[in-house]
Order: sequence, then structure tokens, then C-alpha cells
Amino acid sequence: MLNMDISSDTKIPLTAKTVRAIARASFQQPFDKLARAVSETKWLDFDVNDPGSIGTDRAVYRSLSRSKHNRLLVVGYYAPGYGDERPTDRVAAHVHTDPAEVRFYRIIEAKDGSRTLEDVNSTSAVDFDPPFCDVGDGQGDHRAGHRVTALIEWFFLDAGLVPELTRPDGDPGKFTRNFRQACMWVGNDGSQPVDVYLRRSSGVNIKEEEKETIPVRPKRSSTTSASFRNSAVDEFRLPPIKRSATDTSPVKRQREENPLARPTKHRRTLSEQVTPLTMHHHLMNSGSNPPSPRTPTLNDAERMNRALGSRIIHLHEQYRTLRSHFEETGSKQADLKTELKDMKERVIHAESRSEELDREVNSLRTRLQQAEEEAAKLRAEILAGSNGPNSGSSNGVDKRATRRR
Repeated sequence: MLNMDISSDTKIPLTAKTVRAIARASFQQPFDKLARAVSETKWLDFDVNDPGSIGTDRAVYRSLSRSKHNRLLVVGYYAPGYGDERPTDRVAAHVHTDPAEVRFYRIIEAKDGSRTLEDVNSTSAVDFDPPFCDVGDGQGDHRAGHRVTALIEWFFLDAGLVPELTRPDGDPGKFTRNFRQACMWVGNDGSQPVDVYLRRSSGVNIKEEEKETIPVRPKRSSTTSASFRNSAVDEFRLPPIKRSATDTSPVKRQREENPLARPTKHRRTLSEQVTPLTMHHHLMNSGSNPPSPRTPTLNDAERMNRALGSRIIHLHEQYRTLRSHFEETGSKQADLKTELKDMKERVIHAESRSEELDREVNSLRTRLQQAEEEAAKLRAEILAGSNGPNSGSSNGVDKRATRRR
């Protein structure tokens, strides 16, 4: 009989049957809610030998040609986050059979119905659909990517496309741990579960009531006087801004009921949505001297780094696309040069053959003239020979007639 303790079951094979049994024994209600989302997922088929199915990217071809199945799971939209650009291209995930490896591809649809797949190297450029957007990906937790990966691996495992997941040697319980946490997030409608990521301070767990009293104040410039800051804070109190890792309020990215509907704009993270407007209005209306402009906060730097990182990723993708087109153009140019060389050789051969034929024709004409001249001489000799014997016989007849007389 299977031991259903996730922390100790590191030697059980991760098949669909065993994972389903562990989930129902440990976290059945969140797992059942995830199971209801299976019917809303969309799958796509591909053919590695058809350029109209996957495109002409060699890296994509090498990756998908190793797969033992031909299905892609649609997980969201490609949204690298350039202002308010509306995402239109879908993003699909693929899990290799041996070993289990999750890769993301951007799907570019052409007007003729053909598809082109491009690698997506960062999940920050993906606007996920439910249930993949319900695992805390908008709350600044870097472990949300592991939970998204665990959900995708489970969908392929449950569909029978992957018979078994391989446990990593360094962390054999990684999948079961991340899958449990992902199910807890999905079961809590995208809000942080109570029993997930309780931070420790000096070896003591932070209790639920303590999490409500941890404010995070916006930074002030070092040039602002301490007396002004103290007086401003004493006069009024802002509602506490909770830490994203311990926040239990439902901050999630929502979409319309139709999972395939296109969002109107790129969704912002928690740090982009929070703005201390009350503090700003109070400082502007107060009679004391206003503080000097604040320096960029850590959130500003994070947003700038995130935007620059997304831009760099986009430039890398454009570079790979241009490089692929350049290689294709170079290959076509080399083929055309080879064909041109062959045609030149054929033209030279044809010209040489034409010259030979001209020489043969001239030789035949000369021989024909010689034959005509010889024929004329023969006709003249024949005519001359026929006239000589006839005249001699007539003279003999006359002579015989004279003698008889």
C-alpha cells in the first residue's frame, strides 16, 4: 500500500495513478477543483516534418523531434509587457517524454493558416490563462514558476502523453511539493493559502494575526527632514501595505469567463498597482515645506529591470528570427549559384556542340559540291562517248554503197 506522506515518498514512481492517489489522500478538495479545469484546457497537434505546423526554426525542430508525442498545451498569451500593447499570439507548453522537460513556444499564426513556433525563454513574458495564473505569479514570488511547471507536467501526465516523471537527484520531492502548493493556490481561487510560505523570524512562525500588522512604507528621500516625516506620520495613518509573500488578500490576474478571449492590455503586478496617493495629497496640502523629490524606490528599480529584461529577451528573439532568415537566404543563394554554374556549363557545352555541327554542315556542303562537279563531268563524258560511235557507222555504210555501184 502506498504511503501518502509527500515529504517521505521520494522513491515512489511519479505516474498519473500514484500522483492522483497522493493528491486525493493529502489535498483532495484543491485537487478536485484543479481536475474540473481539465475540460477547459486547449490542446494543439503538430507535425515536426511539416514546416506549416512548427515553422523553420532549427532549435524548435531539434527540440520537438525528440518528443514521443505531438501535442502542445495552450497556457496563455505572449505579452512581453511593452506599454499597453494588446497580446495576440498564444503561448503553448510542451513536455518531453524522456526526460520530462517543460518548454514554452510562441505561436505565430499566418493568414494562410500555417503556424510558426518560437522559443519563449522566460515565463515573465507569458500572460497565463486559468488555472496557471492562479498560483501567485503576480505577487512577486519567484517560486510561482515552479508551481506553473508542476501544473503543466501534471496535465501532460494526466493526458497520458508522459508515462512517468523523473525525480531530480538533488531534490526528489520537488514535483510533489510544488504540485501540492499549486493545487492549494488554485483551490483558494488564486489567493495565498494559509499553510503555504509562512515566513520564519528568529526561528518562530509568523502567526495569521501578525501578518495583518506588517506595514511596508514607501521610501523617502534622504534629504527629507526627520521631524517632517515624524509629524506627517503622526497626523495620519495609511492602511498597511502588506508584504506580497504573506498577503492573504486575493490579488490575482483575472480574465473573462471565456479562457480564449484576448485581454485588452497587459496586466500589472502588485508593485505596479500600489500607489500611496493619500500620502501624496496630504503632503501637497500641508502648510509645511514639501520634501524634495523622492529617489527611485526598490520597486521602481525592479520594474525598470523587468522592463529592460523583457526588452532584451524580445531583442534576442528578433535576432534569432533574423539570423534564421539570413541562414535560409544564404542557403537559397548558394543553391541559386550552383544552378547558375550548372546552366553556364550547359550553355558552354551547347555552344561547343553548335560549333561542331556548323563544321560538319560546311564539310557536307563541300562534299556535296564536289559530288555535283564529278557528276557533271561524268554526264559530259557519257554524252561525248555516245556521239563518237554513231558517226563512224554512218560513214562505213556510205562507203559500202559506193563500192556496189
